[in-house]
Amino acid sequence: METTENTFKKYLLDNHEKDELKDLANYGATGGFGGMIYYYQTEALYNEHAESLWLTLEEIADMYGEKPLEVLAKAFDITNETTFKNSIVWLCAEYLAQQIVNDEDDEA
Repeated sequence: METTENTFKKYLLDNHEKDELKDLANYGATGGFGGMIYYYQTEALYNEHAESLWLTLEEIADMYGEKPLEVLAKAFDITNETTFKNSIVWLCAEYLAQQIVNDEDDEA
């Protein structure tokens, strides 16, 4: 089975320092995280990485034994397409940052 690279995870690794990703993992994206503060930024990230974001959301949902949209609706107040895209980006960014930080800790 061929594994597809998670382009959003690669984006995080290529565009943010490890300390920034640790902050994202610990404090989340809702307080403001570089490149994901404004809706135009999160919409652009969603549009560029939609496939990877959905695969990540499915992985998160599987962990909780829920459907992807249920997980998203529990985490965020979604009122329109913009907040929908924003919420997926934030949730996946937080989850992937935690993965990156945990992987780094395991290697140490």
